[in-house]
Amino acid sequence: MRATDVFKPKGIPTHTLVREPVAPAASISFDDAIEEGGTLIRVVGPSKSGKTVFVDTKAEARRYIRISASGLKNALELWTRVLASAGGEAERTTSTEFKGTVGGEAGAKASAGIVLFKAETEGKVKADVSASSSTAIVLATDPLHTVIQMFQDGAVWIFIDDFHYATADVRKELAEQIKFAAEEGVQLIIALIPGRSEDLLQKNGDLQGRIVDISFDYWNDDELSSIAHSGFPHLNIRLEPGSSVRLARESAGTPQLMQAICLELARELGARETLTTPITCTVEQDQVATICRRLANGADFSETIEQIRKGPPERGNPRKSYTDATGKTRDVYELIIDAIAIDPPQLKFTYTDLQNRVNLLAGEPVASVWESVRHISAIANNMGAEKKFDFGGDLRWVSILDPYLFFALRWS
Repeated sequence: MRATDVFKPKGIPTHTLVREPVAPAASISFDDAIEEGGTLIRVVGPSKSGKTVFVDTKAEARRYIRISASGLKNALELWTRVLASAGGEAERTTSTEFKGTVGGEAGAKASAGIVLFKAETEGKVKADVSASSSTAIVLATDPLHTVIQMFQDGAVWIFIDDFHYATADVRKELAEQIKFAAEEGVQLIIALIPGRSEDLLQKNGDLQGRIVDISFDYWNDDELSSIAHSGFPHLNIRLEPGSSVRLARESAGTPQLMQAICLELARELGARETLTTPITCTVEQDQVATICRRLANGADFSETIEQIRKGPPERGNPRKSYTDATGKTRDVYELIIDAIAIDPPQLKFTYTDLQNRVNLLAGEPVASVWESVRHISAIANNMGAEKKFDFGGDLRWVSILDPYLFFALRWS
């Protein structure tokens, strides 16, 4: 057996799927909502906490469509992505001036401008229109109505991932469209991160009462350790007590990072495939550090880190610098980045958490860091298609959305 079959940071694990990411009661609530129909299901949890794995295992043999809300220019683009994933095409006919008779259900829908699969529309309409009909020009039209026509029986789930990546305006528009689609019977499942779970309700209060929440949380060290305990025996490796906990502490509560760390350790031990001779291994902290640095270097965020350390261009007076007891001098942006990297590792910080860390590193009270955190988030998010930070603003929290960026901040 290959190590990549055992530990799967970028896929759905089988040998190391140690538990459902949610409590049994929440899992039953999901099943009940699916059975009832017409209910919007929100899976709410930190980034990389197992939301996608949960939906995938729930789907089993059922077909579902997973699309991302990242990078949407407008709300209708989401439904176009659904159709593209489903193999459908939004169409309508501009000419309804038929000399013959348009017959059948699809023909009626086409003449009304309702969108259908291309094959369905052309097949039924052309079969029922006489040879003397005028030529119909096929153009794209409203993809939302196409999605409703295709999926209103709820047989195929539509899983919208990364909803928080969409802009506020797009989220507001989507909330209205999601409500309409859910009322029409489309089974929608939406992945959200904590702190953004009320976005849909804030954008459209009419959704109240039509929502079922399935809540996820960061995994604790014992739960993360069970990934190592269940996986390494497949490779003929036994970890000494304490080893798996050292790995788990660097995973910041995310099973995906734990999978990645375990896979890297397997490679470090020469176990790319199951070893012919069993071994017992004690993983010390210096070996953990070596593995983590290798992982951090494998995800190149050097340019992002350099830019957020610099912060925005200085205007007027230079930034104040702080010199700690060791003689190291840093400005507020360098302090914030270093504060994120210190123990204990975590992906989400309240304002108070981060302020206290910065004060500790500076060796003296530092003026409020919150505006600087906002600048860091904006700089990082503007450097690629996907957001890397989620800045809670007045809610006074900030999350690192990409655990590999966190790894780079901590270890590179």
